[in-house]
Amino acid sequence: MVDGLPLSPNGKLDEGALLALAPEAEAGQPVTADEPTSLERAWSTLLNTPATADSDFFLAGGDSFLAVRLMKEISAEAGQRVPIRLLFTNPVLADFRRELERYLAGTASGS
Repeated sequence: MVDGLPLSPNGKLDEGALLALAPEAEAGQPVTADEPTSLERAWSTLLNTPATADSDFFLAGGDSFLAVRLMKEISAEAGQRVPIRLLFTNPVLADFRRELERYLAGTASGS
């Protein structure tokens, strides 16, 4: 757990800095970008299926109860409330990630 997601100077999620915060996978082996992010892990765990960029939350078995659980996890990790409408309007993982980054960047910059 981290206090907040690292953001780049332009307010976007800094994935490199986020990966740097992750513990090493095995002795001497750094975590790579090929490993699932916390968002992908939460998505996969809740839906009990591997997450891919084109995974649709609701077509993969997600419902409103699981959506609430996912958003609770994301909000806790982000350190701020993230509206569930982001998931309902962007149910595909790649789209959701993009809109989540925009939302977090907007709230971080005071927009």
